[in-house]
Amino acid sequence: MTAVIDDSIVLDAEYSEDRWKLKNRVIYVGAGGEILADVSEGSGDLPVVVHDPYLTDPEEAQRRANIRLALNKEYGRSLRVTMHQKDFKDLGIDLGDTCIIQLPSIGVYDLLDIGVTCDNVIDEFYVNGVDYSSYLQNRYNWMEPDFFDVKKAGKIVIAIACHNVGTDNPAGLLMRVKDKLGNMLFNGSSNLSKVKAYFSTSRIPPSPDWYKPDYDDSSWSSATSIAQYGSGPWGSRVSGWDDPDAWWFWANGEGFPDTPNSQYVWFRIVVENGIKFALLGIEYDPRSLRYRLEFGGRKELLEDWLDEQIGGDVARRFGQVMTLPEETSTLTYSLEAIARIQGESRYVKCWDKPPLTLYNAENVQLNDHGWAELISGATEGSFEAKILPPSEMFISFMDVTWGLDKGDGDVTIKILRADDSIIKIISGDDVDKGEYWFERLPKKEGGWFEGASSNWGKSNGDVSDVTLGILHPQNLKLTPDTLGSDMEAWYPSGKDAGWDLSWAKFMRLYLYGDHPTAEDFSIKIRLYTDADNYYEGQITVRHGTWKKYEVLISSLSQVGSPDLSNINWISILTPYELLIDGDYVFLPLTRELVRVKFELSRPSADADSPKIKWVKIGWREGT
Repeated sequence: MTAVIDDSIVLDAEYSEDRWKLKNRVIYVGAGGEILADVSEGSGDLPVVVHDPYLTDPEEAQRRANIRLALNKEYGRSLRVTMHQKDFKDLGIDLGDTCIIQLPSIGVYDLLDIGVTCDNVIDEFYVNGVDYSSYLQNRYNWMEPDFFDVKKAGKIVIAIACHNVGTDNPAGLLMRVKDKLGNMLFNGSSNLSKVKAYFSTSRIPPSPDWYKPDYDDSSWSSATSIAQYGSGPWGSRVSGWDDPDAWWFWANGEGFPDTPNSQYVWFRIVVENGIKFALLGIEYDPRSLRYRLEFGGRKELLEDWLDEQIGGDVARRFGQVMTLPEETSTLTYSLEAIARIQGESRYVKCWDKPPLTLYNAENVQLNDHGWAELISGATEGSFEAKILPPSEMFISFMDVTWGLDKGDGDVTIKILRADDSIIKIISGDDVDKGEYWFERLPKKEGGWFEGASSNWGKSNGDVSDVTLGILHPQNLKLTPDTLGSDMEAWYPSGKDAGWDLSWAKFMRLYLYGDHPTAEDFSIKIRLYTDADNYYEGQITVRHGTWKKYEVLISSLSQVGSPDLSNINWISILTPYELLIDGDYVFLPLTRELVRVKFELSRPSADADSPKIKWVKIGWREGT
C-alpha cells in the first residue's frame, strides 16, 4: 500500500515548483527536420522540442511524444519535509519509493476532478462519507453533466444513489474522475471491478451506513458496462462531456438492460488519489531524532520510468551514444538524443553522512556520532570528501553544503581539483553559512541564448531568435550578410559586462553549423577586455549536427594584453549560418574529480575540537 504523508505527521515542509519545467507540449522533429509528432495538453504554451535525426516513423514519434508528455507532467516539483523518527519508521519507506503527499497547508494537495451524469436521476452523492449532492445542479437532466472538484487523497470511496424514471427505458451512470494533473483515475472503461452496485425496486437503501467509507459492500454485485460514450441509446448528447473513452454503466439487476421504472441503484466506487512524489533523499539528525526527506515530482526515477515505458537501452532507442573527447583543448561530444529533451535534468547530491568517510585524513578521527574531529592531543588536522560524478550526462557542479560545530576552534574549507589547484577557500564567517555555490556564467541557465537576440550586438549579419534549440525552446541564429564572409555577434550589446573570469577554466557552447555545401567550417570566439586586447580561439563546427564544445580557457591565444579579471564582452565570428544554444558558458570545472578539504584547528589540545557532521556535493545532470 502506498504511504500517505499529510499534515498530521509533518513538522515542517518546503515546496517549490519550477513552472518552466512543467512542459505541456512535446514536438518531435525527425530526419530532415520534419515534424513527426506534436502533442499537447491544455494551452500547450510550454513546449519541449526533441530533435532526433534518425527518427522517420510518425507513429513511433507519436508514441514517444505521449510518453514524454506524461513524464513532463511530473517535472519541476521539489518537496522537503521533516518528521519525527517514529513517524518515518511507521511509514516504512525507502529511497525510490513513491508516496502520496497531501499537504494543503503549503499548497500540496490533489484534487478529484469529477464529471458525472445519470439517466435519469442522481439522488445522493458522497465522497468519503461527505455529502456533495448540493454540487449537482443538473441531477435531473442527464444531457447536462455536473463538473466539480473535491480535495481528497489516498483511498477514496465515492457513493452514489440513482434511479431510473419511465417505463422500460434505458438507464445508466456516466462518470469520470481525474486527478490534478489530468490523469484519469476512473471512467468506467476498464476498472469496473472497483465498482460495487446494489439493485432494488424500493427506495429503501441496503443499509443506513451504505455511503460510509468503511461500510462492508462485499455482498454487493459488480457493475456492468452498457456502452461507450458516443454510442448506445445516449449517443453524444451529453453537453460538454470531455471524455470520449468513458462508459455508461449500471447494476446488472432484475430487468437489466430494459430497466423498469421501479429500478433504484446504489454504487460504491473506490479510487486511489493523491499527488505522488518519489523519495530521492533521506537525512537523519541523531540529536533531534528527526528525518528530513527530499521528494521529486516524478512517479518513478527517470531511468526506471523510461526503461519501463520505452523498454531496452534508452540511448540505442533514442539516438547516438556519447563519444570520447575528440580534441585536447576542445571537447566535442555527440549527444545522446535523450539528452536533447529540454528541461530534462535532475539535481544530484553526493552525501557523506555519519559515519563520515575520511579521505587523506591527518590527525582526524570519527567520534561516537560518526562526525569528524581532531584526535586527542592534536591542535590541527584535516580530511577530504571527494566525488567524480559517474554519469556522462553531467552538466555542472552546483554547490557544496556541510554541517559543523566549531566548538572552541576554527574550520577552513578548500575546494580543490585533482591537481591540487584551488577553486575556492572558505574561511571565517563564510564557513558558518554552511554552503558554497560554484561560480558560473551566466547566472541564469541559458540566459544568453533563450529569446535573447535583442541583447546581442551584430555587424555584417543578423542575430535572430529561432525555435530550433537543443536545450531550450528558443535559441540564437547567426546569419552573415554574405555567406563565406565573417559576420560578428557580441554579448552584451553594450560591450560593458565587466566580468571577472579569473575563476573560469572552461567555456562551453552548443553549436549547429549550416554550410551551403554541407561542409564543416571554422568560427572564432573572442573574449575582449577592449577592442585592442582580447583572447581568441578557433572551433571547427560540424555541419548539420548539434554538438557540445568545451574549450579550455588556457588554450586561447592572446592579442595585446587582455585581462581575464576584466572581460567586457564575448564575440563570435562566423562565415556561415550558425545556431547557438547553451546553459552555462563559463565554468570553473567540468566532469572531473572535486575534493573538499576541511582543515580543523583549536587553540590548545584540551579545547573543544571542531566537528564536521556531514558533507554534500551537488551537481546537475541531463542536457
